[in-house]
Amino acid sequence: PPSKMQQEEGHKMPMISSKALDHEVLLKGPEKHDEAAHKNAPSSTWMDVLRTEASLRLSENYLGQTRLYFDAGLAPPQTLDEEAERQALVAHGFDGDDPAVVETYRRVARELPVRQREEIFFLKANDK
Repeated sequence: PPSKMQQEEGHKMPMISSKALDHEVLLKGPEKHDEAAHKNAPSSTWMDVLRTEASLRLSENYLGQTRLYFDAGLAPPQTLDEEAERQALVAHGFDGDDPAVVETYRRVARELPVRQREEIFFLKANDK
């Protein structure tokens, strides 16, 4: 993730797309935002993205948007979840608009051990 200084300065990190990475690196995720770091990136990065997505889904903005639908007796549109997912990927340097990156992220989330899934409230809810 960007440092506080980078966030304050509006520094933009380069996006990581599936085209720039080989399949193994894409599964592991980037640890840092330069090409040399991608080769040894830890899989824990995907948990960091999931934690960020969970935080976004608990934000007042997200809850306010979903509340409108729940108050009307409707399910919120899937696009709200997809946008939180995209923002989380982007926050960690991934190209959140790259279908291969998104699908890999979703697959990794589905394949997490139960112990790790329990940490992420929306995955835990899906498992019930």
